[in-house]
Amino acid sequence: MKQVVGIFLSIIFAFGIAFAQGEKLNINIASQQALSHLSGIGPKTAKKIIDYRNAHGFFNNVEEIKNVSGIGEKKFEKLKDYITTTGGVVEIKKNTRKKF
Repeated sequence: MKQVVGIFLSIIFAFGIAFAQGEKLNINIASQQALSHLSGIGPKTAKKIIDYRNAHGFFNNVEEIKNVSGIGEKKFEKLKDYITTTGGVVEIKKNTRKKF
């Protein structure tokens, strides 16, 4: 149990570092796991984002994420400073950041 908590805290810490440095998560290529670490986005909503992306193609702008069921204006306002559709972070691993 302690190991699971440690891993979880490491992931949160790594995301915090990336976001503090102004890096954003690319919603066009991010994994379900990476998306689920965004504020207000759990595994189910992350899957909906990927399903929407697979059905409609890449998001042209971050506002299009509001077309995903479960993401309204309030949730978008919390997310918009942490997501992008070009460049940005693909996935964050402990002390490692991959860029697109």
